[in-house]
Amino acid sequence: MSNFKKHHKLHSKLLISITLCITLTLLISTTVYYFYYIRVEKEQAFEANHGSLSLRSKEVINMTSIAQSLAFQMYRSSTLSKLLYYPKPNVYDVTAAMSELNNYLNSMPYIESIYVYNPKSGTFYIVSTRGQNG
Repeated sequence: MSNFKKHHKLHSKLLISITLCITLTLLISTTVYYFYYIRVEKEQAFEANHGSLSLRSKEVINMTSIAQSLAFQMYRSSTLSKLLYYPKPNVYDVTAAMSELNNYLNSMPYIESIYVYNPKSGTFYIVSTRGQNG
């Protein structure tokens, strides 16, 4: 009987040791895999955001360049200069200039409105895709 108790204690200690080793191994490997997964997920999210922001940045630079080019073209226009600098342009000049502004607006789909201010008369001339022209 004493031999049986001895083997029983040995088997019990062995079973507990194996169970603890397996549990500890699972806990450590799960922790390592979890932190590795979190790091990889953060890197992928960063790469996706970085790519998206780079694309947006290029689009903004392109649209800024186009808008600047359009503004320079508008300021060099003799028809629009009558709206900008004449204190009281006649109705034909205003009609021609508004038509030209409408053409600019229709040629650029991402521009929703164009405002031209005449400081001598204190007047805003507006062309909009939403029908607020005048």
